[in-house]
Amino acid sequence: MVLFMALVFGVRGQEAAPFELLVAVIIMGFVLTVGAILMDQWHNEQCKMQIDNALQDLKVNIQSTTNDGFPTRFTFRLPAGCFKESEVKLKVHGNAPFCSSLCGDARDSCVALEYKSKGYSTRLCVNIPKVTNFKDQSSPGECRDRSTEDPPYELFDLHESIPMGNYEMFNVTPPNHAFPVVCAYRKGRQ
Repeated sequence: MVLFMALVFGVRGQEAAPFELLVAVIIMGFVLTVGAILMDQWHNEQCKMQIDNALQDLKVNIQSTTNDGFPTRFTFRLPAGCFKESEVKLKVHGNAPFCSSLCGDARDSCVALEYKSKGYSTRLCVNIPKVTNFKDQSSPGECRDRSTEDPPYELFDLHESIPMGNYEMFNVTPPNHAFPVVCAYRKGRQ
């Protein structure tokens, strides 16, 4: 009788093993999926923080050159492997409620440093005059041509685009000129 019971229970235990294995595989799959989602969210949050820091540094350099007249040298880099098809530029807004909300005080217009990509967008208020003139290669004006230097420097209108790279910025506003004129050079052709 004991031998019969052992055979019956042993067979039942073997019949239950595939079911228990299936349940274990389903639970493991669920744990791995949730883990992958959490890791992806953590990576995105790290990317957002690094982007926000890079934009904050860029903002400080733009304000320092434009408002205080200090020449600045800096590197503008966004983290690699984050969001696809990103674009950074300065944009003038004339919407009072938007500008007041973005800048934290009452104002009719403002300049925003904008980052846009497929996965993340953000804006920072840049405290510079909305009529700040950033020269470019097509109309250098007061900015000297540095394209023949070694390495060459390319002049950028920061309202059009702000590509990553090493920058030098100079405030070249002529005396008695009403609005700031800024030369933003990017080192080398990258």
